[in-house]
Amino acid sequence: MQKNLLTKLSGVVLLLLTFTVNAQTTFTNGASITMPTSGAATTYPSSLNVSGLSGNISKITLTFNGFSHSFPDDLGILLVSPTGAAFEVFSGVTDGEEMTNITFTIDDAATATLPDDAAVTGGSYKPAAYYNDLNGFPAPAPGTFNQPQAIGTATLASTFNGLNANGSWQLFIVDFEAGDGGSISGGWSLNITTGALPVKLSNFTGKTINNQNQLSWTTLTESNSKVFELQKSKDGVNFSTITSINSKAVNGNSSSPLNYSFTDVDITKGNSYYRIKQIDLDGKTELSKAILLTVRYKGNSAFVITSITKSAMVLQFNNLQQEKYNIKLIDMSGKQVVNKSYTATEGVSNFILSTYNLQSGIYTIIATDSKGQISAQKVLKQ
Repeated sequence: MQKNLLTKLSGVVLLLLTFTVNAQTTFTNGASITMPTSGAATTYPSSLNVSGLSGNISKITLTFNGFSHSFPDDLGILLVSPTGAAFEVFSGVTDGEEMTNITFTIDDAATATLPDDAAVTGGSYKPAAYYNDLNGFPAPAPGTFNQPQAIGTATLASTFNGLNANGSWQLFIVDFEAGDGGSISGGWSLNITTGALPVKLSNFTGKTINNQNQLSWTTLTESNSKVFELQKSKDGVNFSTITSINSKAVNGNSSSPLNYSFTDVDITKGNSYYRIKQIDLDGKTELSKAILLTVRYKGNSAFVITSITKSAMVLQFNNLQQEKYNIKLIDMSGKQVVNKSYTATEGVSNFILSTYNLQSGIYTIIATDSKGQISAQKVLKQ
């Protein structure tokens, strides 16, 4: 089976996360689920009622009891909360390695990730989606939902934390290819931890200015909060901590908005993913959704004008990697008078733009890179 592999890119993320842990409860729907050789499971969706929990979700895990399938790579599995928040926990896993009566748990805190090309043998795994199944689940499943690595960057925590857990949870299972089937003989379970006073993190944003990535976030409330670790990754999967910022909340508790920021000056060409790891006074942790910043050249503009004469202008590029540009010169009437292609090398390179036959006046130089990012400057030709 072949599907398109897409990457989800984020620049600004609004988050609502619960960090304080208070109570943990397991709920189970033990009814068997049959997965036919193609299409939706016979129980679609399978429902699980959660009740009696106070506070909002601070952690959730999903367990499959007695999972069997002859070609799990064909499956997509979607978990939907009572509020409508939806997260694909399993897609394109194992590359066809058969599963027989396996009990395993989907847990953000697991060491291993659901594999793309190896067997699932039991235990705990981080969620994973290797195919883009958006709009692939038939109704009544939602048409849009969050996806984990490698397609997206979402997690169970970023999708469900901070929400009220009480109500009917739904599990949608679809086999997207014909020829193989299976079942979940013991149904499925949710282990839900709730906290009475959630920590709410909002407006986690990032932007690139003067060859530096500026990150900022605001907490609306904090309870039992100790420190925020800002983590960075080049691939969106393997993160490392680049700084730790202590909570501004007195004794870890605050009911008023608190602002935090950090400037990352150690940036290189290409993608940089960032996420926040919040650690409370008891050592418990939560991860935010990741945001992505992409750097293709140094500075705020792709080029600077270093020389202007009657016959030529020199545009200097300072790129972090080789980049192709389309360069246009527009006169005051809006007419395009020059249209050139230029490949800037890594580092400093100069493009000489001939203006010998052009009349005096104000012109606009527009440089568009291969990603469609535009840099424009006005210039006066004598």
